[in-house]
Amino acid sequence: MSRHAEGCVAHAARCIEVAEKACTTEDRREFLSFADAWEKLATEIEQSERLVAFIDELTTNRDTDEDAVLEGSELPQRSYTKPLRQLAAAIVAISDHVASDATAHHLALLLKRQPGQA
Repeated sequence: MSRHAEGCVAHAARCIEVAEKACTTEDRREFLSFADAWEKLATEIEQSERLVAFIDELTTNRDTDEDAVLEGSELPQRSYTKPLRQLAAAIVAISDHVASDATAHHLALLLKRQPGQA
């Protein structure tokens, strides 16, 4: 599991801890909802990273196969793996950005609900 996915799982665990200590059912439900969202984000990040690894493997295998078969050929080869890899990398980057924004939002809510805080 990557550090981004591990971070999401840690945030989910923290939200569950807060939910267990929440004073109201509404607060409990809200933090359990946050935990669920963090767990889903962790899964999405893992899937995106597996996709990146798979595309990298395809690219490596394709390049090796083409070198063996097309040695001396002057025909241009078009690779479709580069755009797929860029898409997968973008998904991971977006997931990381969403995680950062969500962390700030959840921390703000948590601080707002601490006893003795105004």
